[in-house]
Amino acid sequence: MMTLEKFEEASELVKKVTNPTKLIYSEYLSAQTGAKVYLKPENMQHTGAYKIRGAYYKISTLTDEERSRGLITASAGNHAQGVAFAAKQFGCKATIVMPTVTPLIKVNRTKSFGADVVLHGDVYDDAYAYACKLAEENGYTFVHPFNDLDVATGQGTIAMDIVQELTTVDYILAPIGGGGLITGVSTLAKMLNPKIKVIGVEPAEAASMTAALKAGAPVKLDSANTIADGTAVKEIGDKNLPYVQENVDDILLVEDDELIGAFLDMVENHKMVVENSGLLTVAALKQLDCKGKKVVSVLSGGNMDVITMSSIVQHGLIQRDRIFSVSVLLPDKPGELVKVAQTIAEEQGNVIKLEHNQFVSINRNAAVELRVTLEAFGTDHKNRIIAALARGIVVTEAKQKSGTLITVEHGLNLGKEIFAVPGRIDDTLSEGCNQLIKAGAKLVMQPSDILDEFGILAREYKKNNITLDNSEKVVYASICLVPRSADEIALMTGMEVQNVIHNLISMELKGIIHSVGKNQYVLNI
Repeated sequence: MMTLEKFEEASELVKKVTNPTKLIYSEYLSAQTGAKVYLKPENMQHTGAYKIRGAYYKISTLTDEERSRGLITASAGNHAQGVAFAAKQFGCKATIVMPTVTPLIKVNRTKSFGADVVLHGDVYDDAYAYACKLAEENGYTFVHPFNDLDVATGQGTIAMDIVQELTTVDYILAPIGGGGLITGVSTLAKMLNPKIKVIGVEPAEAASMTAALKAGAPVKLDSANTIADGTAVKEIGDKNLPYVQENVDDILLVEDDELIGAFLDMVENHKMVVENSGLLTVAALKQLDCKGKKVVSVLSGGNMDVITMSSIVQHGLIQRDRIFSVSVLLPDKPGELVKVAQTIAEEQGNVIKLEHNQFVSINRNAAVELRVTLEAFGTDHKNRIIAALARGIVVTEAKQKSGTLITVEHGLNLGKEIFAVPGRIDDTLSEGCNQLIKAGAKLVMQPSDILDEFGILAREYKKNNITLDNSEKVVYASICLVPRSADEIALMTGMEVQNVIHNLISMELKGIIHSVGKNQYVLNI
């Protein structure tokens, strides 16, 4: 049972091994939400995460005999470091079982604190089962990462810090994996001030607490597939559930894509590295109606390896249209590349990578592909660059207010031809197209409507007695001068890959498409 006395005891004890992680006021997040948002930077702990609190307090409650047998635990990384660090303080041996996918930085740091590390399984639950087996075989004392009320009490000391520093706090947001952190934080917060609203945040693809609350008992998920590896837990602790049911006001779910944006926000606006699990509370702010309130987001950890960090940054820049690629088909003659470069320069685009492919067509003079990767200031800048490079813009779907229409506007300002495919008058995705046609955009009913405008002769295969069946027509419509694989075409058409391959082979034999290697196909021109 968790009591105020135990929380007070734990709060004093953990001060011996924790950094004083003072609240950081976020002007950026406050402006985004209309609230006063503060960050609790547990990523700044010695071990890079809050887990040292629960591990140290738990080990302090063990007897000398229990500690002498050696400790063992399972962890995705942060609890591992907490137990390893705490065990070193108490002078006892620790064995840590970690999933094989655990970031290298967490593995190496755990070893650096003197623990023996065993890698086993793909997710925490696999590592946990193996740790229990080792504990039984060797007589180790098991220190559970979350399904232990003493561990939860140690984690709950975060709430003590928050309330002591910000007595008028309205909301506390904490991430949920197995449930130890949210159990401790919510229970103590309600003890100190029942008016404080405690919000738990889970990854949408590993929402084990949400499932448990719905069922009234722990539920084992089929999978926990999320980039928030520290919270990728298939089943929450049964000891935690009653406390969560009583003390947690709401649980929000966050998609992985939202974590990518949150990572960029933290790096660019706060110069802090926070791991994906720790970013759950930042990403969830967009879902919370908290205008005028004082909100604390717990940043639970910052143990992210450089390779993962690099990947997240790259995906985030792409997501925000700060990096993008365009493919331009050019005649293979001197001066064409210069024209493209000049256009990009005039629009202040920054070229990162350039690929010149002469093999998209058997007729090089007809077309070569220039693929350019660019850096832009954001969506508006990207749209301007694309509009400048295009000979014309074809709109197939567009809402009345959309980024597509912004691109069109840029194109019009540059004197580009605008084409639009009409749609049903009651279809919101056709509103923009119909509006453009009404305003003078050229109506597109068939490909020749576009080709004729630019003086390009459309090939009439019927004249050569070449006919296509219905499935071939579907596949053919997805093929252009830029190489596409059978997998890409399958995704575009919704057809089975085997059916796509069958049609590709048939059309290649008919001579209307050809392979350019590695299962890549282009039109024959």
